[in-house]
Amino acid sequence: MGCIGNRRIAEHTGDCVKILDLEGRLVFMNREGLRILEVEAAHVLNRPIVDFFNGEMRVAAAAEVAEVRRPPADERDEKRTRKQRKCGMASDHRSSARRA
Repeated sequence: MGCIGNRRIAEHTGDCVKILDLEGRLVFMNREGLRILEVEAAHVLNRPIVDFFNGEMRVAAAAEVAEVRRPPADERDEKRTRKQRKCGMASDHRSSARRA
């Protein structure tokens, strides 16, 4: 379907559809979302999503953005394993057996 088809779907739904970049900035909001929030695109686009919340909701929004920015668990595990090997701390049972 591609980007054009996805945009067409987003523009014709009755829901508020938002797209954020990896920094948590609002890069797209469909017309229905703009109407519901009574805002113009020029006033909201490219602003951090957390700017639209207060209190606990702001903290929750910031946590969600941070979670999305985290690398997948398998990528984090691979980085940790490489670091452990580099420091001689690998938990490879084969290397332990060879030392015994």
